[in-house]
Amino acid sequence: MTIRHFTVAATGLACAALTLTSFGVAGPAAASTVSRSASSGTAVVSAAKPAKMPDCTARAAGMRIIQTVDASASGATLTARETKFVCGGPNDGDGYFLAVGKPEKFHFAAGASASVLNGIHSKQVSVAELLRFVHKCAGSGAGTVQYPSSCNGQFAITVNKAGKITAVKQRYHS
Repeated sequence: MTIRHFTVAATGLACAALTLTSFGVAGPAAASTVSRSASSGTAVVSAAKPAKMPDCTARAAGMRIIQTVDASASGATLTARETKFVCGGPNDGDGYFLAVGKPEKFHFAAGASASVLNGIHSKQVSVAELLRFVHKCAGSGAGTVQYPSSCNGQFAITVNKAGKITAVKQRYHS
């Protein structure tokens, strides 16, 4: 093979690698660069370092999510487990909240607001309605709750200095 043929072959290979990378076939780790060697006049293809994925936990900052277990018959407390945010696979910027720890009782502050899902939108309800809803989902299962309601038991909460819930909102995505 002559130098001319080698140069043409190397250039073709470099173009193919760049084309595949630009269409996402090889992913961010396969990005490559092409340089020309001054001494030999041939093209050199080298792999670039993989692009660093953003920290998916940044989206969870400041959020407190609980996984409901049940609600008291008296309608005064919500039993739930704390969650932690877990990132998806190594190249996945998505994540989810995973229930951890033992169930604990959460109490409500006077005047607390509550909302549940109505399809993909939130619907304001009283705390008593929310607790009945959670108890119904926990006791009888999702089959007793009619669409557009959902028994997704994850809720975003806001608490006051005393640790009592001041706002609770059912989440669409776990």
